[in-house]
Amino acid sequence: MVCAGNTGEALRRIPPGSRRLLKVVLEAEGIAVVGEAGDARAGVDRVRDRDPEVVLMNLRLPDMSGIEATRLIKESSPLTQVIILTAHDGPLPRESAEQVGVYAYMVTGVAAELLRDVILDAWAYGEGLRALGSPGRKPVRIT
Repeated sequence: MVCAGNTGEALRRIPPGSRRLLKVVLEAEGIAVVGEAGDARAGVDRVRDRDPEVVLMNLRLPDMSGIEATRLIKESSPLTQVIILTAHDGPLPRESAEQVGVYAYMVTGVAAELLRDVILDAWAYGEGLRALGSPGRKPVRIT
């Protein structure tokens, strides 16, 4: 899912695997969802076409990993901030994520407010980079 942000107010938990519900909750939170994709290649193409500020990316996708898709996104859109969502609650491939420029990790099922706050933080960070003209970020793990 690809999104851009602004503020809003909804109180809900988002269960894993609920892309449609995630879109509804994000829009209720005031975040404009500008595109969705069912696999990594389609997501990378949508980012190239729409240049969003923030991307929510699954760690595990049918055609490639979310880490590899993030690498491709950051190559073409270095100021786009990527948040990895995963149902996996164990150790994550942290070094790979750092190398490709992931903004944050989040475990699916987090409260909508936390997800909104992280999206808005990523958006604000990207806006700061745009103002300075310099890409780059160390990732943050949020569980």
